[in-house]
Amino acid sequence: MTCSLCNILPKHTQFDGMPICESCYSQNIKGFIEFQDKRVPKKSLPIAIDEHVYIGDEDSARDIEVLQGLGITHILIAGSYMRAYLTNMNYKQLPLEDSLEQNLTNYLSDALAYIENAEGKVLVHCAAGISRSGSIIVAYLMKKNNTGFDTALSMARNKSSRIRPNPNFERQLRDFNTQTAI
Repeated sequence: MTCSLCNILPKHTQFDGMPICESCYSQNIKGFIEFQDKRVPKKSLPIAIDEHVYIGDEDSARDIEVLQGLGITHILIAGSYMRAYLTNMNYKQLPLEDSLEQNLTNYLSDALAYIENAEGKVLVHCAAGISRSGSIIVAYLMKKNNTGFDTALSMARNKSSRIRPNPNFERQLRDFNTQTAI
């Protein structure tokens, strides 16, 4: 897959569903943030993983009526350039990039503790609800069900077929020891 801006075939991240090389991403981050603030959100609904946890994309985290209707009180943002849009939600943000170099394991304990300690329902989201938030959901299911990666991924995809941890995150999740996560 080539970068949408420079057409080279690098290790890449994604922005709004487009492959972007890390060099172009770094050079254009300010413009990407401005784009995110100006674009019209699409109607996107959170998907229930279980009675306590939902997954979604960035647009699903903006609709206060939907979130309140589902009983969501906490939002875990899996991304460095995204922001909290609602003032009456509890937020935690993890500075994760959808990158082949990103260390996911360093953030899993905090993410899982946030989910487990929330007194309400939690929405876990990244830009598209595919790799970063999907990886956190898989880790959550691994820990909750005391199971391995393949089983947890299958459980997650039964709820949201979009979940696809990138190869780097998949490798880290396969090595993830749920016994020491919290």
